[in-house]
Amino acid sequence: MEELALHILDLMENALEAQASLILVEVCEDRHKGCLQVVIQDDGRGMTREQVEGVFGPFFTTREERPVGLGLALWRQAAESCGGRVWVDSSPGKGTLVGAEFQLGHVDLPPMGDLAGTLAVFLGGSPQVDVVLSYTVDDRNWRFDTRQIRQVLGQVPLSHPPVIRWIREYCSENLARLGRSEEDD
Repeated sequence: MEELALHILDLMENALEAQASLILVEVCEDRHKGCLQVVIQDDGRGMTREQVEGVFGPFFTTREERPVGLGLALWRQAAESCGGRVWVDSSPGKGTLVGAEFQLGHVDLPPMGDLAGTLAVFLGGSPQVDVVLSYTVDDRNWRFDTRQIRQVLGQVPLSHPPVIRWIREYCSENLARLGRSEEDD
């Protein structure tokens, strides 16, 4: 995977597979420290200690219908190739947290990619799951929460095409605004 957004999508799909109803995605760019941290946390079924210990193996999966899983091995490779690290914390019945830290400015740091599009694609196919995206750049933060959107929409599903289009545009605009420095404004 060439973009971090695609890794995030893969981890969100893992959470969906684990029957999560809420997925938290936190991205934090600390330009002063030269660090990018990405954390995906879900309230799914979780994993045993033994599963967590093997989770970065190249073919590890908890799925039975498709016994191949490369996502977490690739996630680890992406982080470690640019001086970073990964971690997983999980307990049965309590969900899973997957995190990675990357060195900003490292020549091997993959681009973020289209995070807004990734979120829209995920919600279009999985409208039953709530997603909270928190994106921080230095001391500025932007947050998107599908639970708030649901309150406004009432009976209109998140997967309704005009809603998905709005989500993508709204997230794109806010992420772009957040990425600009105060000197640019």
